[in-house]
Order: sequence, then structure tokens, then C-alpha cells
Amino acid sequence: MKRIGLLLFLSFFFTIKIKANAAQPGIYQAGGGGGFTLYFPDDLPNFKKIQMQKESISVLLYPGFAVVHGDYYMKNDWDSVVTIKTGYPINAFLNSPSSKGKLEVAFDSLYLFKSYFNDEEVIHQIIRPIKNEKQLMIDFLNPTNYEDWYFWETSFPPKSVTKISVQFIVNTNNAKIRKGYSLNKENVFVYVVETGALWKNPIESGVFKIFLGKGLKVKNLLGASPSNGYFLDEKDKIFKLEKFNYIPTTADNIIIKYTNKRKDNFDFNSILKDGQQYLNELEVLHNKDISQYEFKPYKAKEPTEVESSFIWDVFVFLGFIILVCLPIYLIWFLFKFIQKRKEI
Repeated sequence: MKRIGLLLFLSFFFTIKIKANAAQPGIYQAGGGGGFTLYFPDDLPNFKKIQMQKESISVLLYPGFAVVHGDYYMKNDWDSVVTIKTGYPINAFLNSPSSKGKLEVAFDSLYLFKSYFNDEEVIHQIIRPIKNEKQLMIDFLNPTNYEDWYFWETSFPPKSVTKISVQFIVNTNNAKIRKGYSLNKENVFVYVVETGALWKNPIESGVFKIFLGKGLKVKNLLGASPSNGYFLDEKDKIFKLEKFNYIPTTADNIIIKYTNKRKDNFDFNSILKDGQQYLNELEVLHNKDISQYEFKPYKAKEPTEVESSFIWDVFVFLGFIILVCLPIYLIWFLFKFIQKRKEI
């Protein structure tokens, strides 16, 4: 009986361990993008000569998709032109610590991407990096998890500030949030801020504006990370997050969870047909003076929170116990049966 007790304890412990691993939160297939960032490590000596003096990011959320406009003001204090091969990751996988544990975020595909140098469009190309030490981005967000890149070469004039801009649309309708054995299907937008730390530090100012488009109300924003620091103008449905003199870290990455009424038959291609209209709409909002809005502090919920599923968790937990213990009891029963037959 002592052996059986030990086996039962081990099987119970094994079940608990599985439960703990499964409980780590994760967000998958979210719509999002990363910041304007380094691509080739060979450029690193020049790269640190350029300061991201200011970044201004605007996001227009709609059910199923998001429109993004980013302006990056890059300062070159040197007396000569600094030329860098730069890029913008199209898709990536991010491992991020969270107050609730490990957070895994995978975002995929930027659509209708455009890049600008002092408001003039830049010709870029799509490349897929060769997985070797010479061509990989420096080890920052685990570069092997980056796939395709929008890539171009940038020359920063001496003693001046250059404005780099990007525009794109992402599909947010396919996101899944997992916690424990619960899986929620949500709209999720991700913006990776921490790549800004690769430039000459610090970033003097950053403003992130989130606009809610037609079909969305303030109550439809279900969670955000970071959860602190937001301000809300409820009348105009705009959220604002500002930072000053900072070196961005993983904790600064923006994750927005909104409206859980996800469309099963969402026609994203029809959205892209009118994509320029949405880009133009956001550009107007992006260029508005934010001082005209009446902001009040806003506390967001954690984006990794999912609907309670205690009964389901108990059911799965008991299922694991049965799957692990039943074979042990069958073996023990068979062993006892054979032992008794030998005694007869």
C-alpha cells in the first residue's frame, strides 16, 4: 500500500505541474507591428549616433482591424551624414514578462505598408533574413523569431532632425488569449515599443493615441498593457499615453484587447479595398492637436484576463488524474490478480 500511496502522490504532483505550465498567459495571432529599428548589426557603430528624439504613434481601432500611423523624429548630432540599413518587422514572436507571469505574443502581417522620409514616400523591399550571425539583428527580441521585413536604407543629414513615418493596416480579428485551460477569441492589437531602446538614448518624448472607430464604444476596450498611465476623452473616444525621457523596455510594449464580439466570417480583403480611406481617416486624427481634448485618468484592465472557467478547469484537472491514475490502478489490479492465482 505504501507503493500505491507513492504512485498516487507522484501522479497528483505530475498533474499539478501540468496545470501550472498550462496556466501561463499568452496572446496569439494578434494584429500589430514593431518600431522603426535596426536591421544589420554591422551598422551598430553608426546606429548609436542617431537619437530617436520623439515618437508619435496613432492607432485607429475598428472591429476586426486596426490602422496605424507612426512618426519617428531622428536626431543626428554628427557633422557628417549617417547612413544606416533599417527595417520594420512584418511579423514576429515576442516573449514578454508580465505582472501575471510570462506573456507570449505573436503578431502577423502588415498590410498596405508605406514608409516616408520627411513626408516623401520611400521605396522599400520585402526581405527574409538569412538565419546566421552576420545578418541577424542584434539579440534583442530574439531575432530568430522575426520572419519578413520591410527594408530600406536611410541617410540622416548632419546636425538635423529627420522625420521617418510609417502607415499600415493589421488584422486584429484572429487573436486568441489563453490562460490556464481557458481560451478566449478576441480582437487584439500589439505595438512593440521596446525596439526604440536600440537608438541613442533616451527618447525625449513619446505620445501614443488610440482612437475608437465606428462601431466601437469606450466600454469595448477590455484591457490594455501597460495598464497605468492612460488618459481618456470619453466624448471623442480617444485614449492617450505619454512618456518622457525614457528608455523603453518590454513593460512599455502596448497591447490592446477590445470587443469580444469577433466576426467569424470577417472579410478582411474588403477592408483592404478601402484601405486608403482608412489611412486617410487616421492621418487627419493623427495630426490633430491633442490639447483640444478633455482627458481624464483611465485605469485599464489586464489584457490577458479571460472569462472565468472554474468548472472547466476542475473537469480537466480531474480528467488528468483519471488518465494518470487509472493505468496505475489497472496495473496494480492485474498484479494482485496474478499474485492470487499463483497462491491457489
